[in-house]
Order: sequence, then C-alpha cells, then structure tokens
Amino acid sequence: LYVNYLRVTYEPLVDIPSDAVLSSLTLEQGTAPTEVYQNAEVDISGYLLTGIYTSPSTPDFSSELAISPNDENVTWNYDTSELGDAEISATYNDGAVNLTSNSLPLNIVADPMAGTITDTLVAADFKATSNIYTDFSNVTKDTGTVYAGSTATSYGAIQLRSKVDEDSGSYSGIVMTSSVSKAVGIELTFNSNTDSARVVSVYGQSTAYSSASDLYVGSSPIAEIARSNGANQFIVFDQPYDYIGIRSKSGALYLDEVTFYFEEPEPSQAEDYAKMFLESMTCDGKGAITAEEGTWETLSGLYTDLSDSDKGILKEAIPNENSESLVEQAVARYDYIVGKYGVEQYPDFMDRTPARIAEARSVDVNDQTAAWVIAGISAAGIASAAAFFFLRRRKEA
Repeated sequence: LYVNYLRVTYEPLVDIPSDAVLSSLTLEQGTAPTEVYQNAEVDISGYLLTGIYTSPSTPDFSSELAISPNDENVTWNYDTSELGDAEISATYNDGAVNLTSNSLPLNIVADPMAGTITDTLVAADFKATSNIYTDFSNVTKDTGTVYAGSTATSYGAIQLRSKVDEDSGSYSGIVMTSSVSKAVGIELTFNSNTDSARVVSVYGQSTAYSSASDLYVGSSPIAEIARSNGANQFIVFDQPYDYIGIRSKSGALYLDEVTFYFEEPEPSQAEDYAKMFLESMTCDGKGAITAEEGTWETLSGLYTDLSDSDKGILKEAIPNENSESLVEQAVARYDYIVGKYGVEQYPDFMDRTPARIAEARSVDVNDQTAAWVIAGISAAGIASAAAFFFLRRRKEA
C-alpha cells in the first residue's frame, strides 16, 4: 500500500492592513423591483450592495466586500408616498463609518388593491372533514359575500378537483352566490403537496352562481393560475366581476388559503332612508296617515335610486316598531300602511312579502308608546328631507 501525502499551505492573496476602513458604498439593481406600489415597503432583498475598503497607511490597498441588504448597520432611504419617479439609496453606519451609496430610480405606481376588502377561505370554513367531497352553501366571511360549492380536505388544505365526484355526484369548486361588491383580484397559497402541473381556473360573471356545477358548462375561465409559477400567487382581474368561481383545471390540487379582493362597497344609505321615512310618513295615535299628499310617491322615487344592496336591506328587514334599528322601525310602519290602506292607495314599492304586510296589521295603533307613532312634520318636511338625502349622497359619491 502506497500513500502519497500532499501538504498545502494557504497564503492570503492580499494582506489586509489593520487600518482598512470602508471608504465608499456602491448600490446595484440586481433583481430588486423598479416598480413599487404607493405607500408600500420596498423589497430590498434583491439589491447588490458593495463596500470598497481602503487603507490610509497603504495607498495601493483597495478591496471590495459584498454587504448584505439586511445588514444591521444598513438603513434604506426611500419615500413611496407620492406617485411617480422616486429614488432609493442605502446608508451604512457602524458608529465609526457613516456612508451613503449612490441612488437608483424607483417608479411609484398606484396599488390596485388599495382600499379593498378581503375574504380569506381555508379548509375549516367548509363542511368536508376528509378527502370525500362534500357540498356546502351559505358560507360567509368578513365581507358578507356568500359562498357555495363542493370541496374535500387533505393535508389540512382545501382540496379541489376537476370532475364530478362519483360518490356524492357533486361538482368540485367554490363559487359566490351573493356578493356585497365587485371582485378585483385573487390570491392563492398552494399547499406544498400540490403537483407542479396543477392549475386553478378562475371564472367571473355578472350574475350569481347557484353551485359549482355552473363552472363546468358554457363559460371560459378569465384567468388560470399555475402551481409551477410559485406557491403564493396574486393576480388582478382584467376588470371587476360581480361574482367569481374557481375550480381545478385538471386533477386534484390543495390550497392552504384562497383570498378574494373586493372593491370597498359604497356606504349604506338604508339607515338614512329609514330615518327620512319615519320623519316624513307619519301617523297619528289612531294609525291615520298625517303625512302631506305626495309623500309616498316621493319616498318611492328615492327608494328607486338606492343601490341594490340598500334596497335588499330594506326589503328583507324584519319589522319591529320597538327596535333600536331605524330600518326595522321604518319597515314596520311601511308594512302597517300598505296592509291597512292597500296597494292601490299605497303601492308596495319595496316589494315586501304579503305575509309580512299582513302581520303588520296586528300593530296596536292605540299604543301611544309605540315607536312608530311620532308627531307630524311641516308641509315642507318631505321636500327638506329629500333634499338632505340627495345632498348627503352626492357628498359621499
């Protein structure tokens, strides 16, 4: 057995003088973004920051050293509060040296998700507790949007697939059956067990979905999100959509989270309308109408101008003349008037159910403490109330 030994001695290529100090700082773009959303923090991880060290005692000495963008001695200088052109630079300060790099350009753009509201869906929101697909409906989160569909769960994630489940006969997917405002974006977090070839198909339309089966007939997806492009992906839709649905394009996939982004809904006018209704459509202690002529027609016109969501609030409200809610008080009086005098004299412009209106006839009109009995207003009352209502809506628009 013969063994040869090789002795290697390492010599530093450059002797570093003991008085070497950082004398300049250079910033390069690297993979850092050049476009940043307004009021957002800049992702500095992709920048390349290089320090040049020199020595007072050794004029010929110069050495470069890469400095981490996250170095505790580095601070970043930028302002994203204003749209348009901006700059970013880095400052190194270790107590002995204080240097600032060259500046690089930034383009500050509007954040399409600014002012939005969100719903984040996870497996626990749905009925499925195993990998057996289970139908669900009437699921709501923070925005009040209502979801339905069919999912399973595996790896603690939402499980979707692209065909009818043979056991339950249901189509896998998640759809919106009611929405408070238009959807403008979606963010998906894929579970690590999802095959890289899997794709989520995203659908959008102006009418409400009834079930996930709607995603399998007739329409084409508005977007496709592939797992191969990353575990966490966010897209902004080409236009706002009233209702969104998602399903797997092919095969089973697993999502830790699904987040929908919605436009901020307009402030509700239902409470203001109810207050105006109570102040203008008055009755005396015996239930007789004391409001001025034409008030009902004016209220009908103002109701027509309300948003669909505000109309829905008034149409579906439970009447209660003793409630703290002005909406419930207003519809109690509305139902009473329509029920007592009939639709020929007071048309049912809110399209409330006959059953509710019939129940309102049982209101004790002789009960002087009932919240719906209030004093009459002046002849100009409805005009003043209507003017105030329109003015407020114009200011908020």
